[in-house]
Amino acid sequence: MRAIIDLSERAGPVLMVAPDVYLRPLAASEVTACYIDGINDPQINKFLVSAQSGPQTLAGVKEWVSANWRAHDAILFGIFCSRIHCGNIRAHDVTSRSASIGIAIFDSKMHGKGIGCAAISALVRYLTEELGVKSVVAGIDEDNVASQRAFAKAGFEKLPEEDARHCALWGFVGLGNARTGNPVNIGDE
Repeated sequence: MRAIIDLSERAGPVLMVAPDVYLRPLAASEVTACYIDGINDPQINKFLVSAQSGPQTLAGVKEWVSANWRAHDAILFGIFCSRIHCGNIRAHDVTSRSASIGIAIFDSKMHGKGIGCAAISALVRYLTEELGVKSVVAGIDEDNVASQRAFAKAGFEKLPEEDARHCALWGFVGLGNARTGNPVNIGDE
C-alpha cells in the first residue's frame, strides 16, 4: 500500500521562484479565457495529454482544476509572473516514496526565459525537502526539446527505456540548481 501524503490543505504553500515569480495552488475561480486560449493553442498544447481529448472548454478546465484542488495526492500550482497566471506545474501520485510532475507554460511570451526550469526546481525542493518525497519523475514527450532542456537544467536525466510507458521518463538525480538550492536565473533557459 502506498504511503499517502495529504495535500488537501490549499491555503499554501506559496513557493518563491524568483523575484516577482511564484507558484501557488490554483483555484477553479482563477481559470480565465486567456488560460483556455493558451492551452488550446496548437503550438502550446502539442505535448499536453489534455489536448488529446480535443479542445479544452472553460467548464472542463475548471472541473479539472477543482479535481486537483480536492485530490489528496496531487497539487496543481499556478505559475505567476508579475501576478499574471502564465502556466501550471503539477505534482501528482504523491507518496512519501515518489511523485510525478508536469509543467505547461501557456503564455508563449514567457517561453525561453528560464521560468520553467526555475518552477521545476522550486517544486522539487518543496517535494523533497518539505514533504520528504524520495523520488521525483516526469514523463516528457521525445519531441519536446524545450521541456527536456528545462528538466535537465533542474537536475533531471532521462531514465532507461524500460522504465518509461508512453513517453520518455526523466528522473530527478539531484544535479545543479535544484539540489543546491541556488536560484535559477530567469532568462537563462
